[in-house]
This record gives sequence, C-alpha cells and structure tokens, in this order.
Amino acid sequence: MVNDFIKGIAAGLKSKGYPIYTEEMPTGFTRPCFTVRAEPVSEEPAIGGYLRHIQTFVVEYYGKKEETGKAGKNYTSGSIEPFIYDALRWVRASGRLYHAAKISSERKSQRTTGNISSNVEGVGGVLTVTAIYRRFVKASEKSELMERLYEV
Repeated sequence: MVNDFIKGIAAGLKSKGYPIYTEEMPTGFTRPCFTVRAEPVSEEPAIGGYLRHIQTFVVEYYGKKEETGKAGKNYTSGSIEPFIYDALRWVRASGRLYHAAKISSERKSQRTTGNISSNVEGVGGVLTVTAIYRRFVKASEKSELMERLYEV
C-alpha cells in the first residue's frame, strides 16, 4: 500500500518534468528535483473492529540555486509550493482516491561540508512538504498484511 501511495504522489509531481527520487538520491543529483519518502505507519484502534492507519509522506523539493534568495531563505519560484500541495491533496493508490488530512511545509537552507549536512543559512534551499493520510483497515486485514510482510 505504501508503494502505491508513493507511485500516486510521484504521478502527481510528474507533470513538472523534474526527476523524482523515491529510494535513494544519487550523488551529484540534478536540481531541481523531488524526493518522496514514507514515514513509519502509526495506528489507533477504532470502533467496530477497525484500526485507523495514519501514514505520513514527505516530499522535498531541491530547487535551483537561482531560485533561492539571499542566504537561501526566499524562493523566487513561488509556484512550486502550491503545485506540491495540489499534487498531495488527492492521491490515487490501489484504485482508490485518498484525501490528505493535513499538509504542512517548511523551508530550510542547507549547507554541506564533506559528509556533514546542516540546516543553517547557506547554499541551496530545500522545501519540505509533509502530508498525512488516514484510512480505516479491519483488524483481521492487519494480521494478514503482517503475515505477508514477514513472508517476504
């Protein structure tokens, strides 16, 4: 299910024509680009033998150096943030359409020295957008899913 969500998010971002990395970012990646990753699923009990799965996805946009303003704080490409929000608002996964319960964003500047990367003022801004999706799953489905995961 997580892979289907990632494919759905990537499909929404694809129209920009930028590279989308869903596993590892290669060394020397090209800017601008997107990364999509999933956070661990959390679950809460719900009524009627259901569980509420809460899945968080993180989309990061690495802009061109020209897109960042002084000290990497401002983005002249103001259209990218609403574009990402629109791509995350509705996501098709496993034949169903899911609506994001919450979408938030954070801008960071990144300076890299050797293998150490720090979120301080520097070169190349990073826009991080987080989307949370909730869905209900029968408790019996959960055990079948877990069994299939352990078989792999």
